[in-house]
Amino acid sequence: MRGTLALASETLKAWHIMPGILGFNRTPRLDDAQVEPALRRMAEPLCYNTSQSVEVFPGPRFACAVVNHGGGFEFQRPASAQRDGVRVVVDGEFFPDAGEVPAELAGAAPTIQRAEYCLHLYLQHGLACVEKLNGTFGLAILDSRDGRIHLAADRFGHRWMFFWAKDQACAFASSVRSLLLYRDDIGRSYDQRGLAEMFVLERVLEDRTLFSDIKRLRGGHLATWTGQRWETAPYYRARHTGATTKLKSWEEASEELARQLRRSLAKRLADQQKTGLFLSGGLDSRLVLGCCPSPPAISTLTYSFPGSIPTEAGVSRRLAGAAGAPSTLLERGADYYAAIAARSSELNEGLCTFVGSHAIGLHPRLRELGIRVLLTGDRSDVAFKDYFAGVLDTGDLTPWTGSLLQRRRAARKLIGSPIIRRAHRQDLMMLGLSSAMKMELAAATEQCLENLQEMLRANSLEDALAVTGLSDWQGFTAMAFVRGSATDFVERSPLFDNDIWDLALAIPTDWRQNARIVRRAIGLVSPALARIPDISTGIPPGLPWPWDGRYANGRQFIRDCGKKASRYSKSLRAMRPPPSGARIFTDSGSHDRDAALRQSPEYRNLVTTSIAMLPETLFDVPAIRHLLEEDLAAPVPSCASLFEMVVSFAQFRRNWAPDLPRPACARPSPAFTDHAQTPCGPGGTAT
Repeated sequence: MRGTLALASETLKAWHIMPGILGFNRTPRLDDAQVEPALRRMAEPLCYNTSQSVEVFPGPRFACAVVNHGGGFEFQRPASAQRDGVRVVVDGEFFPDAGEVPAELAGAAPTIQRAEYCLHLYLQHGLACVEKLNGTFGLAILDSRDGRIHLAADRFGHRWMFFWAKDQACAFASSVRSLLLYRDDIGRSYDQRGLAEMFVLERVLEDRTLFSDIKRLRGGHLATWTGQRWETAPYYRARHTGATTKLKSWEEASEELARQLRRSLAKRLADQQKTGLFLSGGLDSRLVLGCCPSPPAISTLTYSFPGSIPTEAGVSRRLAGAAGAPSTLLERGADYYAAIAARSSELNEGLCTFVGSHAIGLHPRLRELGIRVLLTGDRSDVAFKDYFAGVLDTGDLTPWTGSLLQRRRAARKLIGSPIIRRAHRQDLMMLGLSSAMKMELAAATEQCLENLQEMLRANSLEDALAVTGLSDWQGFTAMAFVRGSATDFVERSPLFDNDIWDLALAIPTDWRQNARIVRRAIGLVSPALARIPDISTGIPPGLPWPWDGRYANGRQFIRDCGKKASRYSKSLRAMRPPPSGARIFTDSGSHDRDAALRQSPEYRNLVTTSIAMLPETLFDVPAIRHLLEEDLAAPVPSCASLFEMVVSFAQFRRNWAPDLPRPACARPSPAFTDHAQTPCGPGGTAT
């Protein structure tokens, strides 16, 4: 067990990288000798590898810095550019069409661009350049000509940017922790509403963070420092346009999806770096696999566990074999989540559950393979499948009337669906809050209802469902739970593409029924992949779905399709995961924290110590302890969601609480060998 933890932590220490950007305006209180040390201290939370470099750019009005990828990532184009009094720093990449890039910027891969391309567009088009950028990015434009700083986040909300201001001083960074290290007076009080949202809704909404004076730049938004304050405004709004789409059928939409995805992948693979694809046994990642150039330019990666190969890993191997792509299984031990919880909580900046960063402890095998770029099928489920439609029972809201009362009732249905939170968990999570925090949660819920009600004023319930399911939409939906893959490697998800996003917004809601667009697209790009059963249903994408309107039930489907369909139906029953709590890993390869609470002493100890770290002014600590005792005594533990949030907050708090001194160093100590150790304690010494 100790060896498993040591291996996971050694992987974190040696392989974890997190590029980013940061900066501030120059004020009289900051003399020249203080600028570079301040930048380098702010950069510490973004550095986990001694091969990483920090480039600092001090200036008379502004100062900024870029944290670059470490060794082996020299293919990354420069993240900073300066010309004509303007400095641009970028965290992320842009993927324009080759014809859009000036010859002097084209380089070896003209479809992969960074700071110089952004600077070129800004000098030509001003702030309107942001609308032309296609990719995932957080960027800062420091314009000494008018003394303004402009920040922008991609329309998907995938790359995070944070900002702070007090009096006439301002600062920005890719990480909340960088801002906490800038000045000692930053982050000295919690935003209690943000904390209540994180604990119960499992993410912090809108522009809030855990700290009252630090804000997050929402997806599709700009923030401008005017010299007195930050002013924010959207440059992109998701609008469902299904009523005006030029596509005539869902079949045409499927063909267009396959075309756009191939185009997106061609641009992202243009520099021919060693690329890995996280491959599950489902539909989304296999569609990405099928659209990759032939012969496959990627290696497939699938999670596994010791002792046997889970069903999902077996299906993934079959998919890789059918595509002719190499396949690698990444084993996770029983204490995996206990090992990564502390670092994962920091990477998520305390804004959502640590479980989402499941990729941060990647197996050392990836280093041996030399993989530098990661692909995922992230967001395909909400963009092209009826991922949320099945969880919203419109009931007496059909037909839609749009009245004030109906909008209010519809908003309650939306906030009670998985789009906003998992409804069945709310009461349980609320039990862990103090009385004052329960009031904050009530206010947060009311504000969310009002925002949803306003959105429903101009949209049908179905269109609102499509929009909220597709985008961050000012924080209504889940924050990106791919922080691990976004920070360990250069992450280039082909679904985070403006053209694909626009296509998704143009598709009528009913076209997504039963994922038929995605299933047909798989058959178009690879009949071999379409013949392999889907892990979630046991039915190959190439077969008709039994409940697509032609069949009243599965029995009629089996009668019509005969023995072949019967075999797939048996596969469906065989692939059902065991009951929660039966074992730590399920047949799908997922990690069951309810089971881990019972079977993993390390995880149970993590939960116990995290509860002890909670401030009683914010949490009902005795109630949470009682819930833990009851859960452990139950035949099957079932409160993992509550304890995940306890761990997420407590592990972030241990270094970054408002009432603690800031760590003297933010990098992990060389002695960092397991999750129970703090890289730098409150007093700045390794503990």
